[in-house]
Amino acid sequence: MYRGRYRKDKLFEKVKHLNTGYEVTHYIYATADLSMPKLLNLCTAPEAWSRNSNWMGYVAVCTDEEKIKQLGRRDILIAWRGTIMGTEWAANVQIKLIPSGIDSRPSYNLTTAALRVEMGFLNLYTSKNSETRYNKTSARQQVNALLVYIHVDLAPI
Repeated sequence: MYRGRYRKDKLFEKVKHLNTGYEVTHYIYATADLSMPKLLNLCTAPEAWSRNSNWMGYVAVCTDEEKIKQLGRRDILIAWRGTIMGTEWAANVQIKLIPSGIDSRPSYNLTTAALRVEMGFLNLYTSKNSETRYNKTSARQQVNALLVYIHVDLAPI
């Protein structure tokens, strides 16, 4: 499922997740900014759809009017897949917790420290590569842009 093996409108059907009341609206892509041995590099197969980007998940929006009425809001689901590629594994072993960059509290005081996240995940979440089709923006930027778009597009419930 690296580029989204299935079309967005068929994803739930193909993975036997029928009648969810959600519609997949966008796919999310990520890249890693790591220097590592070529052995762990992203896919080097000649038929690979991209050597620098990976399909990381999707955004789905609740379309079931009954569920929306029950919740009192339109639900938005952001789903991330697990670790697959060599670069993702390499990023994941960077288990040091670092400030996430979304919290303004100082990071030097552990009792009131800024929100922290594993270095490897933050790398995957925030890296971008202007030379790729799918990662000219980072996964974080993609999600933020999608949430703004979805909020504006779906605001009148």
